[in-house]
Amino acid sequence: MDISKMMCRRTSTWGEKPCPEATQEKFISVDRRTVDHPSKFKCMSVEDWYREGKNHRVEDGMITRDLTLNLKRWVVKFNQPADFLDFIERYAPVVIDQNNDSLKPVFEIEIYDDYRE
Repeated sequence: MDISKMMCRRTSTWGEKPCPEATQEKFISVDRRTVDHPSKFKCMSVEDWYREGKNHRVEDGMITRDLTLNLKRWVVKFNQPADFLDFIERYAPVVIDQNNDSLKPVFEIEIYDDYRE
């Protein structure tokens, strides 16, 4: 995974611009379920699974589909490792995690400025 661009969010807000450096980009949301066939998914019928989304497939033993919502997410870009370290110092504490909600996994940096469970 590339660390030159990361999803970014702030604990205290939902969907708002997390920091001045952040820009928005479009992405395709990917719905992954932990079964290998829609008939094994108890919360939804096979017909309902195929009714929504595109590119229905099995990846790594999980049924997967691309949702066609016009979604956007906030991202921050780092030209060099020093930029990343500066960002962390400026907004610490931060939480870094892997986000698998799109076609390719990306790192996500959360500016941890409020309590969460």
